[in-house]
Amino acid sequence: KDAGSYTVKVKYVGDANQTDFFGDDIPVTISGKPVTVTAADQTVVIKAEIDSTPDQAALAGALEGHVLTALTLTGSSTAEPTISGTITPAAATIKDADGRDATANYEITYVTGKLTVKGDKSLDATVKPDDDVPVTKVEGVTEELAKKLMTEEETAMYEVGVPVHLFLELHRLDEKDVPAGDKAIAASEAKRLNGQLGAYLDLSLFKQFGSQAPEKIHDTKGNMITVVVEIPESLRNTNTAIVRTFYIIRIHDGKAEILAQGTGTTLTIKSDKFSTYLIAYKDTARTASGGTVPHTPQTGGTRHIGLWLCVLAVAGLGFGATTLCGKKRRTNK
Repeated sequence: KDAGSYTVKVKYVGDANQTDFFGDDIPVTISGKPVTVTAADQTVVIKAEIDSTPDQAALAGALEGHVLTALTLTGSSTAEPTISGTITPAAATIKDADGRDATANYEITYVTGKLTVKGDKSLDATVKPDDDVPVTKVEGVTEELAKKLMTEEETAMYEVGVPVHLFLELHRLDEKDVPAGDKAIAASEAKRLNGQLGAYLDLSLFKQFGSQAPEKIHDTKGNMITVVVEIPESLRNTNTAIVRTFYIIRIHDGKAEILAQGTGTTLTIKSDKFSTYLIAYKDTARTASGGTVPHTPQTGGTRHIGLWLCVLAVAGLGFGATTLCGKKRRTNK
């Protein structure tokens, strides 16, 4: 019997001592047989249509000989690459072995399928400096390194063509924005070097997949990245009687470590850990014999000013090889 509501007539049959009579009608409902229609997973290229034929869905739980002959499959947008699209089935038609429509005899549950949209792989790296930060060059990042920094899901997104954006931001920081622990270590290092703290700078690396919110990268997982920092003009020595030595000091896990030092206009570091960095300098006076002795500038006070520190709160470093060149700087990859 087909699914639906029915009325059962009740008749009592008598015997030699009783006559036949009818009882009250009994309402009966026959429910449809539960079945599931599941959309198959599909992969298409950008802006392509999905295959909406019935063989792109599976019918489970139907009676023997009953088949899925028609349905509607609606895919999510194929305008951009994705690994998380959906295919939604609806309006299924089920027929029996004789070709008669048996859909009304079933209670259908629909299950969505997964839609993957593929495009060309896309990865770019840019540097976004404020106008008042040192010019910086970043090198040593390859596609292989980029993959190492991605999660399994991010790698799958990249492989199907979800655009990957990696960018390094450089900003001046107020002292109040520097982490308290790093600030204390910086003060201790300044005291050890007989110097004083100066300006603060923040360098933060972000990775972004498609339209998702950017995410900071804090560690390059053992893969060294080279960073070249150009010393600001305001810090360069113009006194020929003075030798000025610059330092880059990393503060990580509560420890300060000098990564680079020199007397030129740039400092180069190689690092795989990024938290807080210091750019520092110390002056020494040239002696008549060509040597140097500690030098303390006259400031009208009694404190030493032999050291200028610039704290770089570094969340990470940019991908590719990029060079910054002033306010209208161009990015080279």
